[in-house]
Amino acid sequence: MRASLKGVDKLLFISSQPGQAVSRSTQHLNVVRAAQEAGVKFIAYTSFPHADTATTPLAVDHQITEKALQATHIPTSFLRNNWYLENETATLKTALEQKIFIDATDGQPAGWALEAEYAQAAANVLTLTHPQPVYELSGPAQTYPELLGYMPASIAVKSVAFPQLKVELAAAKYPNDQVAAITFNQQIIADGQLSQTSNDLPKLLGHALMNPHDALQQVLK
Repeated sequence: MRASLKGVDKLLFISSQPGQAVSRSTQHLNVVRAAQEAGVKFIAYTSFPHADTATTPLAVDHQITEKALQATHIPTSFLRNNWYLENETATLKTALEQKIFIDATDGQPAGWALEAEYAQAAANVLTLTHPQPVYELSGPAQTYPELLGYMPASIAVKSVAFPQLKVELAAAKYPNDQVAAITFNQQIIADGQLSQTSNDLPKLLGHALMNPHDALQQVLK
């Protein structure tokens, strides 16, 4: 890996997927070590929202990686991405089919934005002369009912206590293979881990984010 990074001045370090044979933290630490040994001069790392204070287990690998990057003293920008709208694609398609959405997030919002918007922001950071150390990247804070208001058809929203979520999803005929993903997503949102948003993303892009109606049309194609 060190050889592949030799001669690289600026590195866009995209976090890997958890749950692999080699742990994500180990993968990330290997990249950090290789970048330092190769003499990389700047790193932009895609992290978790407010990773330094986040309490969800999903943030742990990012906390480890951020600390490791800080220890190298290589100039770094942490790109703390909120939630990708694409994370909701399968759920929203099923909601359209069943005409009901089960919401166990107790009114907590998330800062959904399109993957392409996060990606363009990351590319833009690499072109800056003096990038910020931290960017909290997100769309505007929205609850599920607010997001569903932009859907192409009316969908009933049923609010339930979190312990009832799996039972209610089954009753609403959501596919079994979606239940775990929906529960995972809603747990993070219900815990308030995605509620803090900022204007860093449109500032980096230099324009407003795609409006929610058009963004949803794009992911539901």
